[in-house]
Amino acid sequence: MEIKEDIYQSIGSILNAIAPREAEKITLHAVIEADDVMDFQFSYIDEKGGTGSFSGGGKANYDFFNLLMRLRNEFRSIHEDEWNSCTFTLNKSGKFNMEFSYDESDSIDF
Repeated sequence: MEIKEDIYQSIGSILNAIAPREAEKITLHAVIEADDVMDFQFSYIDEKGGTGSFSGGGKANYDFFNLLMRLRNEFRSIHEDEWNSCTFTLNKSGKFNMEFSYDESDSIDF
């Protein structure tokens, strides 16, 4: 399995494990603040269309940090532009989408 696919699968598995049961669509938004600092925001849409947010927790945040830094390094190794933030969206069906932003002003409002 390609490294990127392995990372995407790991991210999806962790998100699925920590998301609220009623979540139909889960979103992880991550912003790299520095080489060793990353901010996370987790949100979901439930089966009734309601929205909510949740915390990843220490272990999940640690795992996401390591996976996303591996992914960023993988991008670097193939000479792709270095992204500053990303959004991973996972549907209950298992389909996912990953979007990258190269805008250095991207941030998470708490």
